[in-house]
Amino acid sequence: MTDEEDDLLPALYQQHRIRKERKDPVTGNWNEGTRYRVCKNILLFQNKRLVAEASGVPLMTIQNWERQDWWEPLKLEVKKEQRAILANKMSGIVDKALEITADRLEHGDHILVQKTGEVVRKPVPLREAAKVVNDMVAQKMKLEKEDDFSDVEKGTVQDALKMLAQEFAKFNKKSKPTEVIDVEFKDVVNDESNTGVS
Repeated sequence: MTDEEDDLLPALYQQHRIRKERKDPVTGNWNEGTRYRVCKNILLFQNKRLVAEASGVPLMTIQNWERQDWWEPLKLEVKKEQRAILANKMSGIVDKALEITADRLEHGDHILVQKTGEVVRKPVPLREAAKVVNDMVAQKMKLEKEDDFSDVEKGTVQDALKMLAQEFAKFNKKSKPTEVIDVEFKDVVNDESNTGVS
């Protein structure tokens, strides 16, 4: 490990609570929870050697896990969960920002009056209010367009599948059944006298 990685190790233990993993005492194998946490930490830190050192799982074991069939689906699951957590946090931030924006538009900005030392609300200038409205309308239209596009895309795929089904049905009707002729099979024995070969 490099000195920089050594400096990061205590931070991993404290900040992200990477714990030393232990094998299952009964089976002697690493359990699913360990595999999940190792995968999550590798995605988070992008450093297998550091995660191996911090978790206690040997680097060779982690490298072997990456070649297993279950590793990619596990990675996708971890990424999906991380995106959901991030989307949830961002949703909360957006909600708060919209509340603050609505309050400022309705009641005005907070300003300090120098002479009296008092904080008062000054109405938002028209230019700023117009910019907020334009941005909000643009975002709303973008979201609606994405919703419409996804509906059209679903409809287009379904229409294409129906058309293919109809074409296959037409093709199936056009093909004529072939006539089968029964042929008897006879064993032919080559006789030197019959073939004229001497």
